[in-house]
Amino acid sequence: MAENGNQYFKLFNKLSNSWALGWQSKIARKFVFFTVLSSTLLAIVATSIQLYTDYKDDLSILRGVANGIEKTRVPSLIESLWSYDEVQIDRQLNGMLLQDSVDYVEIFKDGEALYSAGERGSNRNLKYAFTLSRIKDKRTFFLGELNITIGLDNLYSSLIKKGVLLLVSNSIKTLLVAVIILIIYQVLIGRYIEQLAEFVRSYDPANSKVVFRLNRADKVDDELNALELAINGWIRAHNEYEDKLLHSNQELALSNKQLEDANYELSRFTYSASHDLKAPLSSITGMLGFSEADIQKGNYDNALLTIGHANTLADRLAKRIEDMLTLAKSDIEQEGVSELELCDLVEKTWANSKELYPDINANLITHYEHKAKLMTQSTRLVIVLENLMSNALKYSDPSREIAEVIVKTEESNDNVIISVSDNGIGIPVQYHERVFGIFQRFSDTGQPGSGLGLAIVKKNITKLGGNIDFTSSMAGTCFKIYLPNNAKVCK
Repeated sequence: MAENGNQYFKLFNKLSNSWALGWQSKIARKFVFFTVLSSTLLAIVATSIQLYTDYKDDLSILRGVANGIEKTRVPSLIESLWSYDEVQIDRQLNGMLLQDSVDYVEIFKDGEALYSAGERGSNRNLKYAFTLSRIKDKRTFFLGELNITIGLDNLYSSLIKKGVLLLVSNSIKTLLVAVIILIIYQVLIGRYIEQLAEFVRSYDPANSKVVFRLNRADKVDDELNALELAINGWIRAHNEYEDKLLHSNQELALSNKQLEDANYELSRFTYSASHDLKAPLSSITGMLGFSEADIQKGNYDNALLTIGHANTLADRLAKRIEDMLTLAKSDIEQEGVSELELCDLVEKTWANSKELYPDINANLITHYEHKAKLMTQSTRLVIVLENLMSNALKYSDPSREIAEVIVKTEESNDNVIISVSDNGIGIPVQYHERVFGIFQRFSDTGQPGSGLGLAIVKKNITKLGGNIDFTSSMAGTCFKIYLPNNAKVCK
């Protein structure tokens, strides 16, 4: 027991001396000061984040209370109002007060509160309003508005208590850590600083064989050992830096090339857009001039015919402008990811596309290896499918009795593959490299178009993190969409 006591005393004495020597060091004191300051700031930030997270969670719970009232209580309340059952109305309003933090509820109509329960409380609250209406004999009767006030006093009080507790506990821990760090600093760092200073004073850059060694009893894989390796491997590090610099220059050259390509595409888009918009505008202006002359001469039938042609051109121009806006928005629009049924989406998109070409006899054929639920941006995927299906109808083969559009889903490695195939006229081989370019049209079917559809498809697929390719022949065309596995088909 006495021997153990002596060992503990020696350990305590060693730690005390290390603390005293460390405290005498200006660097050590600064180190401790900034450690305490940093720890305090981090504690404040962490506490703020924790409190904010709890606050958002609590608010979400309170919003859920309001949503629950809307779903479970409002329908029965409407029936009570319809039958003027004041006893039941009063019970229902007081029942709502039993919900978490609900302070006050009222039914408001024509500028006054018809029924109410509870007290309004403080100004720190959430307010929700739900319309109360009843449909009868195909008429909608407005019965009033349900106003719900959810108090936040308990929420704020809980957050304040939690914040004080977190700050006090973190302050105590920070103080204890500062004392321990002072001792550790002297034992692990302070005594080696002079060795490092001596080496720097005597270092000769011309002597590439110089070796830096700390006077340590044991070699430990720590920061000091890393310092030895860094100094002794200076030449190797310098060579690696040169390699990184070369790589950075290559990346910069690639970025410049991408910027030049983007500027070229913008210039080409501006030129093509101005040219494609100017021609129909000039035609419309000319037609309106002819119509004005016909009207003055009394040739009203000719005037109406010319105005009809002008309207057709105006509609095509509007569609072209709409496609140009869709293409531009593909780069900047942001949309959250949502879960959607692919089979339902395909059917609805097909119905919309079919309405645009009612004179074309066409069938949709689907092959789903799984009934698909995709986690993706639904609006972008709808735009892609609408363009592909519309193109399949627009460029159908007139020699075929029935146009077929085949949609198939499958999984491959890290991708979900959606293919859209048709038995149309196909895309000539000489145009394959320009398929996804802007203002590109490859067939003259007499159908109007802006030449932007497949460019819109490509941009939206890229924004979804996927890719698209195609094959085409005189027997038809097949586009394959590859989406990443965050849009995985769910069984």
